[in-house]
Amino acid sequence: MKKYVKILSVIALSLTLFTGCENFLSGGSLKEELQDILDYQYADYISIRLDYTGGEGTAKSGTDFKKKPTDKITISFEPDEDYAFKDWEILFSRNEEGSRSAMASEFTNDQSDLNEIFEELSISTDDKGIESITFKIKKTTDISQVIVKPYLERRPDVKSNQPAQNPTPVSRQTPIFVEFSQKIDENNFRFTAEELEFLGVIEQDPELDEEGNAVYHDAENFTTYKDEEGKYYAYKSNADSFTCLKNIEITTDDGIKSVADSYMPPKLENSDSTSSAMLTIQPYSDPDKLIDIGNADYKRILVRLSKGIKNENGVEMSSAYTWQYQVNEETPT
Repeated sequence: MKKYVKILSVIALSLTLFTGCENFLSGGSLKEELQDILDYQYADYISIRLDYTGGEGTAKSGTDFKKKPTDKITISFEPDEDYAFKDWEILFSRNEEGSRSAMASEFTNDQSDLNEIFEELSISTDDKGIESITFKIKKTTDISQVIVKPYLERRPDVKSNQPAQNPTPVSRQTPIFVEFSQKIDENNFRFTAEELEFLGVIEQDPELDEEGNAVYHDAENFTTYKDEEGKYYAYKSNADSFTCLKNIEITTDDGIKSVADSYMPPKLENSDSTSSAMLTIQPYSDPDKLIDIGNADYKRILVRLSKGIKNENGVEMSSAYTWQYQVNEETPT
């Protein structure tokens, strides 16, 4: 009997508390918080997957996830050195509309579908080159599946070079040929006035000619060189007589003495049919400008192409490309 009375007392107290708090819950944030808890509890899990092609990189956070709306998730991916990361592509399936896709960089666009589905979406790159995307799926969404794909672009590289690295000397009149795997931006091998100003090679505050065009003057201890179109392709430090091409070094094998002034302006030809490019660096025909062999039988030459060489989309090579060969004074046959 006492146990029965105790149970009735608890029920009565609960009803009293419920009646007393009903007005409070109806107008306060506590009701909303409780509703959020219930909504989360009964919400369906959403399948989230990182999708990429083998050989393009490595998943750093796993590939398959089950999350509920409002859960925060971070997905990380490290691209292979032969690929450049451009963006994150997000594919999502809506229960009634089918599959759609958008780029993560469009999240700031008010018209993007991503704003209807995601919140707190951000992308980042750490100092090790690992790419990450973080987001929450909104509570009100009807998304059933999300696929996240790193949008990558293959980096350009060198397919072949001539003269090849070979112990047999070639004539110093032999041109240098470099074939790239992709079409290359021609600006890789021409300096802008702004770049030379930054390097201190030309003077700042140029004069203006009668037509209002800027006329730059070489800074003290520097000499600049222009091609037939009037574009800067090289400059020389008069202090050490070192001639610098943009993204190209042609030196003696110790890298100390430049022999780039023995060559004409580099010429680039992009091929639409093969989606590749050929760089040609032709030596001057004037014997006085050719590489000086001295009293030796040959001279070792080092050619180095900078990592900063970019394709037409602005993607640079994964690393610098270097090779050596030997030249002599023989005339090519």
